[in-house]
Amino acid sequence: MDILPTNHNRKVENRYSKSNISYNGNSFSILFYVNLLIVVLMYFVFSGQLKNYKSVSNRLKTATDGKRKIEASFKKFDEDFKKEKQRGEDLKRSSEQLQKKIKGLKNEVKEKEKKRDDIKLQHSSLLDKGKQENKIGKTISLSGHAYSDKELRKRTNAMHISINMLQERIQNMSYREIKERFGEGPHHVRFDMFFNNTESSFVVQTAPLDVMPHTVHLFLEQVYHKLWDGCTFLINQRHRIQAGPFRDFSLKDRTLEERFKTMELDSVSFQEFNKTYSHDKWSLAYSGRPGGPDFYINLADNNDHLYGPGGMQKHVLDEEGDPVFAKVTAGFDVVENIAKQPLRKPGHFILNPVVITKAVLLHIEPGNYRHSFYEDGYYSFHDHDYYAKEETKDVELNA
Repeated sequence: MDILPTNHNRKVENRYSKSNISYNGNSFSILFYVNLLIVVLMYFVFSGQLKNYKSVSNRLKTATDGKRKIEASFKKFDEDFKKEKQRGEDLKRSSEQLQKKIKGLKNEVKEKEKKRDDIKLQHSSLLDKGKQENKIGKTISLSGHAYSDKELRKRTNAMHISINMLQERIQNMSYREIKERFGEGPHHVRFDMFFNNTESSFVVQTAPLDVMPHTVHLFLEQVYHKLWDGCTFLINQRHRIQAGPFRDFSLKDRTLEERFKTMELDSVSFQEFNKTYSHDKWSLAYSGRPGGPDFYINLADNNDHLYGPGGMQKHVLDEEGDPVFAKVTAGFDVVENIAKQPLRKPGHFILNPVVITKAVLLHIEPGNYRHSFYEDGYYSFHDHDYYAKEETKDVELNA
Protein backbone atom coordinates (compact mmCIF):
# COMPACT_ATOMS: atom_id res chain seq x y z
CA MET A 1 0.00 0.00 0.00
CA ASP A 2 1.49 3.31 -1.09
CA ILE A 3 1.80 5.98 1.58
CA LEU A 4 2.61 8.76 -0.82
CA PRO A 5 0.03 9.91 -3.29
CA THR A 6 2.34 9.31 -6.21
CA ASN A 7 3.66 6.16 -7.62
CA HIS A 8 7.27 7.26 -7.19
CA ASN A 9 7.94 5.34 -4.05
CA ARG A 10 6.21 2.31 -5.53
CA LYS A 11 8.49 2.39 -8.49
CA VAL A 12 11.53 2.76 -6.33
CA GLU A 13 10.42 -0.10 -4.18
CA ASN A 14 9.59 -2.21 -7.14
CA ARG A 15 12.93 -1.44 -8.77
CA TYR A 16 14.75 -2.29 -5.60
CA SER A 17 12.79 -5.44 -5.25
CA LYS A 18 13.64 -6.62 -8.79
CA SER A 19 17.33 -5.96 -8.36
CA ASN A 20 17.17 -7.83 -5.10
CA ILE A 21 15.50 -10.77 -6.76
CA SER A 22 18.09 -10.85 -9.53
CA TYR A 23 20.91 -10.65 -7.03
CA ASN A 24 19.56 -13.58 -4.99
CA GLY A 25 19.06 -15.73 -8.13
CA ASN A 26 22.67 -15.28 -9.27
CA SER A 27 23.96 -16.22 -5.83
CA PHE A 28 21.91 -19.40 -5.84
CA SER A 29 23.22 -20.41 -9.28
CA ILE A 30 26.85 -19.87 -8.24
CA LEU A 31 26.44 -21.86 -5.05
CA PHE A 32 24.78 -24.69 -6.98
CA TYR A 33 27.63 -24.96 -9.46
CA VAL A 34 30.19 -24.68 -6.72
CA ASN A 35 28.52 -27.48 -4.83
CA LEU A 36 28.25 -29.55 -7.99
CA LEU A 37 31.90 -28.99 -8.71
CA ILE A 38 32.80 -30.03 -5.16
CA VAL A 39 30.65 -33.14 -5.51
CA VAL A 40 32.32 -34.02 -8.81
CA LEU A 41 35.75 -33.47 -7.34
CA MET A 42 34.86 -35.56 -4.32
CA TYR A 43 33.56 -38.28 -6.65
CA PHE A 44 36.77 -38.35 -8.65
CA VAL A 45 38.82 -38.26 -5.46
CA PHE A 46 36.71 -41.04 -3.95
CA SER A 47 36.94 -43.07 -7.17
CA GLY A 48 40.70 -42.71 -7.21
CA GLN A 49 40.97 -43.65 -3.58
CA LEU A 50 38.68 -46.61 -4.20
CA LYS A 51 40.94 -47.77 -7.04
CA ASN A 52 43.96 -47.28 -4.84
CA TYR A 53 42.24 -49.26 -2.07
CA LYS A 54 41.43 -52.10 -4.45
CA SER A 55 45.00 -52.05 -5.79
CA VAL A 56 46.42 -52.05 -2.26
CA SER A 57 43.95 -54.77 -1.26
CA ASN A 58 45.01 -56.94 -4.23
CA ARG A 59 48.65 -56.34 -3.42
CA LEU A 60 48.01 -57.27 0.19
CA LYS A 61 46.18 -60.44 -0.87
CA THR A 62 49.02 -61.31 -3.26
CA ALA A 63 51.54 -60.67 -0.53
CA THR A 64 49.51 -62.82 1.90
CA ASP A 65 49.32 -65.69 -0.63
CA GLY A 66 53.03 -65.31 -1.27
CA LYS A 67 53.68 -65.43 2.43
CA ARG A 68 51.62 -68.63 2.75
CA LYS A 69 53.46 -70.21 -0.16
CA ILE A 70 56.79 -69.21 1.32
CA GLU A 71 55.74 -70.64 4.70
CA ALA A 72 54.60 -73.88 2.99
CA SER A 73 57.88 -74.01 1.07
CA PHE A 74 59.86 -73.49 4.27
CA LYS A 75 57.78 -76.19 6.00
CA LYS A 76 58.37 -78.66 3.14
CA PHE A 77 62.05 -77.71 3.09
CA ASP A 78 62.20 -78.35 6.82
CA GLU A 79 60.54 -81.78 6.40
CA ASP A 80 62.86 -82.66 3.51
CA PHE A 81 65.80 -81.51 5.58
CA LYS A 82 64.72 -83.75 8.47
CA LYS A 83 64.28 -86.70 6.08
CA GLU A 84 67.67 -86.10 4.52
CA LYS A 85 69.17 -85.81 7.98
CA GLN A 86 67.56 -89.11 9.00
CA ARG A 87 68.72 -90.68 5.73
CA GLY A 88 72.21 -89.42 6.41
CA GLU A 89 72.15 -90.96 9.87
CA ASP A 90 70.90 -94.27 8.41
CA LEU A 91 73.64 -94.19 5.79
CA LYS A 92 76.16 -93.47 8.50
CA ARG A 93 74.96 -96.46 10.52
CA SER A 94 74.99 -98.65 7.39
CA SER A 95 78.48 -97.42 6.61
CA GLU A 96 79.64 -98.29 10.12
CA GLN A 97 78.11 -101.77 9.80
CA LEU A 98 79.76 -102.27 6.41
CA GLN A 99 83.07 -101.13 7.84
CA LYS A 100 82.70 -103.69 10.62
CA LYS A 101 81.92 -106.40 8.05
CA ILE A 102 84.86 -105.33 5.91
CA LYS A 103 87.07 -105.45 8.98
CA GLY A 104 85.76 -108.93 9.77
CA LEU A 105 86.34 -110.05 6.18
CA LYS A 106 89.85 -108.64 6.27
CA ASN A 107 90.51 -110.65 9.42
CA GLU A 108 89.13 -113.79 7.71
CA VAL A 109 91.34 -113.13 4.69
CA LYS A 110 94.34 -112.77 6.97
CA GLU A 111 93.48 -116.04 8.73
CA LYS A 112 93.04 -117.86 5.41
CA GLU A 113 96.28 -116.41 4.09
CA LYS A 114 97.98 -117.62 7.24
CA LYS A 115 96.47 -121.09 6.75
CA ARG A 116 97.57 -121.03 3.11
CA ASP A 117 101.11 -120.11 4.14
CA ASP A 118 101.09 -122.88 6.73
CA ILE A 119 99.93 -125.40 4.12
CA LYS A 120 102.61 -124.21 1.71
CA LEU A 121 105.18 -124.61 4.43
CA GLN A 122 103.92 -128.08 5.38
CA HIS A 123 103.87 -129.35 1.79
CA SER A 124 106.91 -127.49 0.50
CA SER A 125 108.95 -130.67 0.68
CA LEU A 126 106.32 -132.54 -1.32
CA LEU A 127 106.26 -129.79 -3.96
CA ASP A 128 110.06 -129.76 -4.15
CA LYS A 129 110.03 -133.52 -4.63
CA GLY A 130 107.47 -133.20 -7.39
CA LYS A 131 109.58 -130.59 -9.17
CA GLN A 132 112.72 -132.71 -8.86
CA GLU A 133 111.03 -135.84 -10.26
CA ASN A 134 109.11 -133.92 -12.94
CA LYS A 135 105.73 -134.88 -11.41
CA ILE A 136 104.13 -131.46 -11.47
CA GLY A 137 100.87 -131.46 -13.44
CA LYS A 138 100.09 -135.09 -12.54
CA THR A 139 98.03 -136.50 -9.69
CA ILE A 140 100.34 -136.78 -6.70
CA SER A 141 99.49 -138.51 -3.44
CA LEU A 142 100.59 -137.18 -0.08
CA SER A 143 103.33 -139.77 -0.11
CA GLY A 144 104.74 -138.13 -3.22
CA HIS A 145 103.68 -140.82 -5.69
CA ALA A 146 102.58 -139.55 -9.12
CA TYR A 147 99.93 -141.68 -10.83
CA SER A 148 100.01 -142.37 -14.52
CA ASP A 149 96.80 -142.30 -16.58
CA LYS A 150 96.67 -146.10 -16.47
CA GLU A 151 97.03 -146.12 -12.71
CA LEU A 152 94.33 -143.44 -12.36
CA ARG A 153 91.91 -145.58 -14.40
CA LYS A 154 92.64 -148.55 -12.17
CA ARG A 155 92.05 -146.47 -9.05
CA THR A 156 88.77 -145.11 -10.45
CA ASN A 157 87.56 -148.61 -11.36
CA ALA A 158 88.48 -149.88 -7.91
CA MET A 159 86.55 -147.03 -6.28
CA HIS A 160 83.49 -147.77 -8.45
CA ILE A 161 83.64 -151.43 -7.45
CA SER A 162 83.78 -150.48 -3.76
CA ILE A 163 80.88 -148.06 -4.16
CA ASN A 164 78.77 -150.63 -6.03
CA MET A 165 79.47 -153.25 -3.37
CA LEU A 166 78.45 -150.79 -0.65
CA GLN A 167 75.25 -149.85 -2.47
CA GLU A 168 74.34 -153.51 -3.03
CA ARG A 169 74.96 -154.23 0.64
CA ILE A 170 72.66 -151.32 1.64
CA GLN A 171 69.98 -152.56 -0.76
CA ASN A 172 70.14 -156.11 0.57
CA MET A 173 69.93 -154.93 4.17
CA SER A 174 66.98 -152.66 3.31
CA TYR A 175 65.21 -155.56 1.55
CA ARG A 176 65.55 -157.84 4.60
CA GLU A 177 64.54 -155.03 6.98
CA ILE A 178 61.35 -154.31 5.03
CA LYS A 179 60.35 -157.99 4.94
CA GLU A 180 60.95 -158.40 8.67
CA ARG A 181 59.19 -155.17 9.75
CA PHE A 182 56.50 -154.67 7.14
CA GLY A 183 56.16 -157.87 5.12
CA GLU A 184 56.82 -158.46 1.43
CA GLY A 185 54.14 -156.08 0.25
CA PRO A 186 52.97 -154.54 -1.93
CA HIS A 187 52.88 -151.74 0.62
CA HIS A 188 50.27 -149.01 0.62
CA VAL A 189 50.32 -145.68 2.42
CA ARG A 190 47.31 -143.44 2.88
CA PHE A 191 47.88 -139.67 3.15
CA ASP A 192 45.08 -137.92 5.01
CA MET A 193 44.89 -134.29 3.90
CA PHE A 194 43.15 -131.14 5.09
CA PHE A 195 42.63 -128.16 2.81
CA ASN A 196 39.75 -125.93 1.72
CA ASN A 197 38.21 -126.75 5.13
CA THR A 198 37.65 -130.38 4.09
CA GLU A 199 39.30 -133.72 4.80
CA SER A 200 40.38 -135.98 1.94
CA SER A 201 42.85 -138.77 1.23
CA PHE A 202 44.95 -140.34 -1.48
CA VAL A 203 46.79 -143.68 -1.47
CA VAL A 204 50.18 -144.63 -2.89
CA GLN A 205 51.72 -148.04 -3.57
CA THR A 206 55.47 -148.45 -3.10
CA ALA A 207 57.82 -149.78 -5.76
CA PRO A 208 58.64 -153.49 -5.79
CA LEU A 209 61.23 -154.42 -3.20
CA ASP A 210 63.62 -155.93 -5.73
CA VAL A 211 63.59 -152.69 -7.74
CA MET A 212 63.98 -149.86 -5.17
CA PRO A 213 64.56 -151.51 -1.75
CA HIS A 214 66.66 -148.78 -0.11
CA THR A 215 64.42 -145.82 -1.05
CA VAL A 216 61.22 -147.73 -0.22
CA HIS A 217 62.71 -148.67 3.14
CA LEU A 218 63.44 -145.02 3.94
CA PHE A 219 59.89 -143.99 2.99
CA LEU A 220 58.22 -146.75 5.04
CA GLU A 221 60.34 -145.92 8.08
CA GLN A 222 59.37 -142.23 7.78
CA VAL A 223 55.70 -143.16 7.68
CA TYR A 224 56.08 -145.72 10.47
CA HIS A 225 57.60 -143.11 12.78
CA LYS A 226 54.87 -140.58 11.88
CA LEU A 227 57.38 -138.09 10.52
CA TRP A 228 55.06 -136.89 7.76
CA ASP A 229 52.25 -136.01 10.17
CA GLY A 230 51.86 -132.23 10.15
CA CYS A 231 54.01 -131.63 7.05
CA THR A 232 52.63 -129.82 4.02
CA PHE A 233 52.47 -129.70 0.25
CA LEU A 234 54.13 -126.33 -0.22
CA ILE A 235 55.39 -126.11 -3.83
CA ASN A 236 53.56 -126.38 -7.14
CA GLN A 237 55.63 -126.17 -10.32
CA ARG A 238 52.75 -127.21 -12.58
CA HIS A 239 54.53 -130.41 -13.66
CA ARG A 240 54.93 -131.55 -10.04
CA ILE A 241 53.77 -130.76 -6.50
CA GLN A 242 56.25 -131.07 -3.64
CA ALA A 243 55.77 -131.92 0.03
CA GLY A 244 58.24 -131.11 2.77
CA PRO A 245 58.69 -130.73 6.55
CA PHE A 246 57.74 -127.04 6.58
CA ARG A 247 54.62 -125.22 7.73
CA ASP A 248 54.84 -122.05 5.61
CA PHE A 249 56.67 -120.53 2.65
CA SER A 250 59.21 -118.67 4.83
CA LEU A 251 60.89 -122.04 5.63
CA LYS A 252 62.06 -120.61 8.96
CA ASP A 253 60.38 -123.19 11.20
CA ARG A 254 62.75 -126.19 11.09
CA THR A 255 61.05 -128.17 13.87
CA LEU A 256 59.60 -130.85 11.60
CA GLU A 257 62.83 -131.13 9.61
CA GLU A 258 64.78 -131.71 12.83
CA ARG A 259 62.55 -134.71 13.59
CA PHE A 260 63.71 -136.37 10.35
CA LYS A 261 67.35 -135.60 11.14
CA THR A 262 67.09 -136.79 14.76
CA MET A 263 65.75 -140.13 13.52
CA GLU A 264 68.43 -140.19 10.76
CA LEU A 265 65.64 -140.63 8.23
CA ASP A 266 66.09 -137.36 6.35
CA SER A 267 67.73 -138.66 3.12
CA VAL A 268 68.77 -141.71 1.14
CA SER A 269 72.32 -143.02 1.51
CA PHE A 270 72.79 -142.94 -2.27
CA GLN A 271 70.76 -141.91 -5.30
CA GLU A 272 69.11 -145.25 -5.97
CA PHE A 273 67.59 -145.27 -9.48
CA ASN A 274 66.06 -147.92 -11.70
CA LYS A 275 65.04 -147.10 -15.27
CA THR A 276 62.19 -149.64 -15.06
CA TYR A 277 60.56 -147.55 -12.32
CA SER A 278 61.09 -143.93 -13.34
CA HIS A 279 59.36 -140.54 -13.48
CA ASP A 280 55.99 -141.46 -15.00
CA LYS A 281 52.85 -139.48 -14.23
CA TRP A 282 51.59 -139.98 -10.63
CA SER A 283 54.97 -141.32 -9.45
CA LEU A 284 56.59 -140.14 -6.17
CA ALA A 285 60.31 -139.26 -5.94
CA TYR A 286 62.67 -137.73 -3.42
CA SER A 287 64.03 -134.28 -4.28
CA GLY A 288 67.58 -133.05 -3.76
CA ARG A 289 71.12 -134.41 -3.51
CA PRO A 290 71.06 -136.60 -1.56
CA GLY A 291 67.32 -137.10 -2.00
CA GLY A 292 65.01 -136.34 0.93
CA PRO A 293 63.19 -135.64 3.04
CA ASP A 294 61.12 -133.60 0.51
CA PHE A 295 59.28 -135.69 -2.04
CA TYR A 296 57.21 -134.71 -5.05
CA ILE A 297 54.42 -136.19 -7.15
CA ASN A 298 54.94 -136.03 -10.92
CA LEU A 299 51.87 -134.52 -12.60
CA ALA A 300 53.19 -135.43 -16.06
CA ASP A 301 55.66 -137.79 -17.67
CA ASN A 302 58.94 -136.20 -16.52
CA ASN A 303 61.36 -138.86 -17.74
CA ASP A 304 62.75 -136.42 -20.30
CA HIS A 305 62.63 -133.48 -17.90
CA LEU A 306 65.12 -132.66 -15.12
CA TYR A 307 64.88 -135.53 -12.72
CA GLY A 308 66.34 -138.59 -14.42
CA PRO A 309 70.03 -139.40 -15.07
CA GLY A 310 71.69 -136.70 -17.16
CA GLY A 311 68.95 -134.18 -16.49
CA MET A 312 70.49 -132.53 -13.44
CA GLN A 313 73.50 -130.83 -14.96
CA LYS A 314 73.68 -128.38 -12.07
CA HIS A 315 74.86 -131.27 -9.87
CA VAL A 316 78.42 -132.57 -9.94
CA LEU A 317 77.24 -136.13 -10.51
CA ASP A 318 74.72 -135.39 -13.25
CA GLU A 319 74.51 -139.08 -14.12
CA GLU A 320 72.44 -139.59 -10.97
CA GLY A 321 68.65 -139.25 -10.87
CA ASP A 322 65.97 -138.57 -8.28
CA PRO A 323 64.93 -141.92 -6.72
CA VAL A 324 61.31 -142.89 -7.50
CA PHE A 325 59.74 -145.00 -4.76
CA ALA A 326 55.92 -145.11 -5.18
CA LYS A 327 52.92 -144.28 -7.38
CA VAL A 328 49.47 -142.92 -6.63
CA THR A 329 46.83 -145.65 -6.87
CA ALA A 330 43.74 -143.92 -5.41
CA GLY A 331 42.57 -140.37 -4.79
CA PHE A 332 43.79 -138.91 -8.08
CA ASP A 333 41.18 -136.15 -7.80
CA VAL A 334 42.66 -135.12 -4.43
CA VAL A 335 46.14 -134.78 -5.97
CA GLU A 336 44.69 -132.74 -8.83
CA ASN A 337 42.86 -130.48 -6.37
CA ILE A 338 46.13 -129.86 -4.54
CA ALA A 339 47.67 -128.84 -7.87
CA LYS A 340 44.81 -126.36 -8.43
CA GLN A 341 45.45 -124.40 -5.23
CA PRO A 342 46.29 -120.71 -5.80
CA LEU A 343 49.96 -119.70 -5.69
CA ARG A 344 51.76 -116.90 -3.92
CA LYS A 345 53.06 -114.54 -6.61
CA PRO A 346 55.75 -114.39 -7.74
CA GLY A 347 57.01 -117.94 -7.32
CA HIS A 348 55.77 -121.50 -6.93
CA PHE A 349 54.74 -121.53 -3.25
CA ILE A 350 51.14 -122.55 -2.58
CA LEU A 351 49.27 -119.63 -0.99
CA ASN A 352 47.72 -121.79 1.76
CA PRO A 353 49.93 -124.87 2.21
CA VAL A 354 48.04 -128.18 2.10
CA VAL A 355 48.47 -129.99 5.42
CA ILE A 356 49.20 -133.72 5.70
CA THR A 357 47.30 -134.54 8.87
CA LYS A 358 48.44 -138.16 8.92
CA ALA A 359 50.31 -140.73 6.80
CA VAL A 360 49.35 -144.33 7.61
CA LEU A 361 50.68 -147.73 6.51
CA LEU A 362 47.86 -150.01 5.34
CA HIS A 363 47.51 -153.80 5.31
CA ILE A 364 50.89 -154.81 6.74
CA GLU A 365 51.83 -157.99 8.54
CA PRO A 366 53.31 -157.57 12.02
CA GLY A 367 57.10 -157.86 12.19
CA ASN A 368 59.37 -159.20 14.87
CA TYR A 369 59.71 -155.82 16.61
CA ARG A 370 57.78 -152.56 16.49
CA HIS A 371 59.26 -149.76 18.52
CA SER A 372 59.57 -146.07 17.76
CA PHE A 373 61.63 -143.12 18.90
CA TYR A 374 59.57 -140.01 18.30
CA GLU A 375 60.82 -136.42 18.73
CA ASP A 376 62.36 -136.13 22.23
CA GLY A 377 62.44 -139.77 23.17
CA TYR A 378 60.61 -143.05 23.42
CA TYR A 379 57.13 -142.78 21.97
CA SER A 380 55.32 -146.09 22.43
CA PHE A 381 55.55 -149.83 21.95
CA HIS A 382 53.54 -150.84 18.90
CA ASP A 383 51.75 -154.18 19.16
CA HIS A 384 50.74 -156.24 16.15
CA ASP A 385 47.30 -154.56 16.05
CA TYR A 386 48.73 -151.02 15.93
CA TYR A 387 48.27 -150.40 12.24
CA ALA A 388 45.17 -152.57 11.95
CA LYS A 389 43.41 -149.98 14.14
CA GLU A 390 44.51 -147.15 11.84
CA GLU A 391 43.18 -148.48 8.55
CA THR A 392 39.48 -147.79 9.21
CA LYS A 393 38.81 -145.70 6.12
CA ASP A 394 37.42 -147.48 3.09
CA VAL A 395 39.68 -146.41 0.28
CA GLU A 396 39.48 -148.35 -2.94
CA LEU A 397 42.96 -149.51 -3.94
CA ASN A 398 43.82 -149.86 -7.60
CA ALA A 399 46.50 -152.46 -7.73
